[in-house]
Amino acid sequence: MFRVDNFLFGLVTGSLLPVIFLFGLHMFFFEYLKSDIKEDTLYVLSVMINFLIFRYYMINLRKDKTGRGILLATFGHAFVYIYLYIIS
Repeated sequence: MFRVDNFLFGLVTGSLLPVIFLFGLHMFFFEYLKSDIKEDTLYVLSVMINFLIFRYYMINLRKDKTGRGILLATFGHAFVYIYLYIIS
């Protein structure tokens, strides 16, 4: 199922996985550990999951279209980070 070479699939995957990972990190650090880690750090950590997925699709599976979609989603998340935590 995940061996699809489709730009839209990569875009959706690269957009949704960091959001799911951010929710998991938020629950882990704030609910389980009772930590006071900053929100922007969690956001950066959640976007870093895209680099691992991007590398897997580009190098191991050689699915270029899916990798391009993941890369575009990563840039989108980077722009959201800049807008939320740097500009405002």
